[in-house]
Amino acid sequence: MSLRRKTFIAMLIGLSSTMLVLYLVISSVATESFLVVDRQAALRNLDRTTNTLRDNVEALKRSVTDWASWDETYQFVQGSNSEYVEHYLHDDTILNLDVNLMIFLDNDNQIVYAKAVDLHTDWQNSAVQNFEDYSRTSPTFLRLLTTTPNAGFVTIADEPMLIASRPILHNDKTGPAAGTLIWGQHMGPDEVLSVAQSLRLSLSLFDNSSSYLPDDVRAVQGVLSPATLRTTSLISEMNIAGYTYVNDIFQQPSLTLRLTQERSAYLVGREMLRVVLITLIVIGGFAGIIMLLLIERVILLRIFHLGERVRYIAASDDIGLRLPLHGSDELTEVAIAINAMLDAVSESREALRRSNNHLELQGSQRMVELEHQKSNLQAIMDTMGEGLVYCVDGLITYVNRAFVDLLLYEVTDLVGKPFTLLSAHPDPAQTPVFFALPRRFDTTLVRQDGTTVSVAITSTPVETSDQRRSQVIIVRDITQEIAAKRQKDYFFARASHDLRSPLTNIMTRLYLLGKKPEQLETHLKILNQVTTHMLALVNDLLDISRFERGVTVLNRRDLVLQSVVEQVVEVQQADAEMKNIELTAQLSEIPLQVYGDPVRLNQVITNLVSNAVHYTPEGGQITIEVGFGERDGEKCALVCVADTGIGIAPDHLEHIFDPFYRVSSEREGGSGLGLYIVQEIVQLHGGEINVTSEPGKGTTFSVHLHLSGTTETAPESTLRSIHHLE
Repeated sequence: MSLRRKTFIAMLIGLSSTMLVLYLVISSVATESFLVVDRQAALRNLDRTTNTLRDNVEALKRSVTDWASWDETYQFVQGSNSEYVEHYLHDDTILNLDVNLMIFLDNDNQIVYAKAVDLHTDWQNSAVQNFEDYSRTSPTFLRLLTTTPNAGFVTIADEPMLIASRPILHNDKTGPAAGTLIWGQHMGPDEVLSVAQSLRLSLSLFDNSSSYLPDDVRAVQGVLSPATLRTTSLISEMNIAGYTYVNDIFQQPSLTLRLTQERSAYLVGREMLRVVLITLIVIGGFAGIIMLLLIERVILLRIFHLGERVRYIAASDDIGLRLPLHGSDELTEVAIAINAMLDAVSESREALRRSNNHLELQGSQRMVELEHQKSNLQAIMDTMGEGLVYCVDGLITYVNRAFVDLLLYEVTDLVGKPFTLLSAHPDPAQTPVFFALPRRFDTTLVRQDGTTVSVAITSTPVETSDQRRSQVIIVRDITQEIAAKRQKDYFFARASHDLRSPLTNIMTRLYLLGKKPEQLETHLKILNQVTTHMLALVNDLLDISRFERGVTVLNRRDLVLQSVVEQVVEVQQADAEMKNIELTAQLSEIPLQVYGDPVRLNQVITNLVSNAVHYTPEGGQITIEVGFGERDGEKCALVCVADTGIGIAPDHLEHIFDPFYRVSSEREGGSGLGLYIVQEIVQLHGGEINVTSEPGKGTTFSVHLHLSGTTETAPESTLRSIHHLE
């Protein structure tokens, strides 16, 4: 919004507010004054009305006095003037007297003659009877009329009436009185309307004892009192009413007179206020236009030119331009300040340009560093052996490759899902991942294929600026650790059992030696066998301990593999002959050079051949083949030991190299450590051992070792030659 428009709106609001306040003040003061004038006018008209009613009472009193002090009337009441009614009491005569009721009473208060006349209503039909009924119920009323001359209002049968009474006398107003003459003037709605028309007012007369009084009349009855004879009330915006009590013949306020009239002062004042408002608007508009022209000329036009100059400088981007200076007022000071600001902007722009160049250089370097760090961090997370999960409010937002490979899911299957859904426990409380402090615990997760995996979880909360719950979760597969622990427990249990058996045997032989010393030679032979077995078991246990601690030392040197096999065959030949087993060796004619420990390699071949002899029945065959093999696409030395023994069931093959594992617990001999030690020795040489077997047909162990030096190869036909060692 422009300053010109803001100025116009501000002046419009200011002038409008001023005129509105001024009008409201004038209106408030004038309205109150108009109300006072209208109240005074209503009270004056109320006085006029009461004076008129009082005049009517006096007129009625004079008329009844004239007729009561008349010999004709005197004689009529005495009964000596029978023509009185015919000559003087016609309806027209009574109405011309402005009388509606005439009653002639004798001295015994008995009605001599009574007549009621009302051309507008049926009141005349029951007026005389109502008068008689009222006189009987209110003796005071009749006594008041007959004992003394009296006049006033009275309500008979809910109809207000003006009553006047005089004693009937002679023309000279002398007595004795022949009776009483009572005249009545009906004050019904038509008569009240007649009075109102004569006064050009709106009048109403209400009986105070009536239960059907208007609300405004009932309300002012609490205001009117002997101290407050008159009051006024606004009955609408345009009308005002005046109220006063009218005393009856008993001097009691039995009637309420209401006068209603227009608020003439208010109507005149409202027109005057309208003229004042129009005048204020005209004057305010004229003054506003003059002020706008002055402000436009003195202030706004200069501000507009100043703004145009500033916009031109901004559009041209020429900081060297300056604003012109005219005069010495506040706008000139603004122009001076803007020029000073332009000087500062020019200096700041140059400094900013230099700073931007420096920051861009630093930003580029920092972006390169951040990208490098991001790449390194991503590479670290992707190459971690442990699963990494980042959760926000319990939902997975990032997983690394190790976690995906562990649970066999795709990344899209995990992101956005609750981490607790991966738990194998139906109760999330058993997988308490989200803690306020770092926490480590073991649990079980479910893979995509439905299988479970045992894991160790490390959950660490991360503080964020958005106050959301964020967690870094490290997931490590502990399946092998659990299996290793189980295997270790089994290892110690078997080791304890295998050590306890020979110790028990030793204790038994020592006991028998004391009981039967004559069998000393037999006992010593058995003790020697048992201790030899214990020594071999302890050596095996020491080897396992060295393997697990990684302190096994190999005395490695270059050697020919065939020579090691020949030594083993020579030693094991005797055991094979005892079971009538044919032990043969098929050795390559080309020397196989390997870099190894001859003692440990001899231990490997010896264990394999010894097991073959042990598990091959009599008449069987054991074949040792030494030649070239292939491993990972490279040539290597291969030693195969094959027998025709009982074989190994498939469910035993995966555990055959576990410590203390035996295929058949029923067979004698063997600690179950031999194949485990064989595998460790082969792996220390960088080699590999495999086993294949078919139950009932035999077993074959294959050992692959690295070749050392330059080994010449021979044609396939001369690659092997068969040697029978007997």
